[in-house]
Parts: sequence; C-alpha cells; structure tokens
Amino acid sequence: MPNSRPAAIIKQRCPVCKEGATYKSAWKMHETCPVCGIRYERESGYFLMAMFFAYVLGAVVLAPLGLALYLYHVSANWMIAVFIVAAFLVYWPAFRYSRILWMHLDELLDPRSARE
Repeated sequence: MPNSRPAAIIKQRCPVCKEGATYKSAWKMHETCPVCGIRYERESGYFLMAMFFAYVLGAVVLAPLGLALYLYHVSANWMIAVFIVAAFLVYWPAFRYSRILWMHLDELLDPRSARE
C-alpha cells in the first residue's frame, strides 16, 4: 500500500513510488530509486531550486532567533557563537529536506512515469 505524500516527505522517500529511500548516507543521495528505478536528478542543475528551499527553511528559524537575541541584548560575541551553532543544527536537516521537498513539489507539478 503506497504511502501518502506527507508521510513520504517525512520519511524521505521517493516522490514517484513513495517507498524507496532517497539517501544512502547522511550526505549522499541514491542516483535512482532502489524500488522503482526513477532517476532523482531529472537534468543538470535540477537541485538548484532546493538551495532556495534550504535558504528559506533556515531563515524561518534563524531570523526569529536573531530577533530574540537582539531583544534580550545578548552581546555580539555570544550572538555570533549562537548563530554558528544554530546554523549547523538547522542547515543539515534543511539540506536533506529541501531536496526532498523540491522533488515532491516537482513531481506534483510535472508528474512522470516510473519508466522516465
């Protein structure tokens, strides 16, 4: 029984079959889905839009953090240290999920068959 799209996004699964894993390690994606064989990167530069998604996901978290630090009059040195730590904690999952979100959005807008 196929998963729903939100469940497939949360579980980081293939946008076509919603079953195959997209990542084989923390940073490395499979080139094709291990279940249906679809190629994840449709064309050269396909994941450039995912960089925009990662930027937005990071800004949604880091902007309120910066505002809170400013309003509580945190010193500049502490603010820089907190931002560096927060950026590492935010951008690792944002990197992974931005690609997943982009692939699923692209699949919704321009569906393809498993043979493509």
